[in-house]
Amino acid sequence: MSKQRILQLIAISVLAAGCATTQPCTKPAIARPLAPALPSIPPGELKCVSDKTYAALIERELRLREHAEDCMVLLKGLTSER
Repeated sequence: MSKQRILQLIAISVLAAGCATTQPCTKPAIARPLAPALPSIPPGELKCVSDKTYAALIERELRLREHAEDCMVLLKGLTSER
């Protein structure tokens, strides 16, 4: 190998080494929103709702809460240090 070729390889190695440095990842400071106060529904107002509809409303409420909890876990993971 010629001396010029060796110098070229050294120069490329030095330049490429500068690209291999890592920088710490800083996560943004995001304020997690507070859960909203949900209105309560008195049992008397649900008497006109069929059992099937009531069960669907309960299932809907549970799934919305689960989804909100999953979103909060994701948000916490994105903003906390590892």
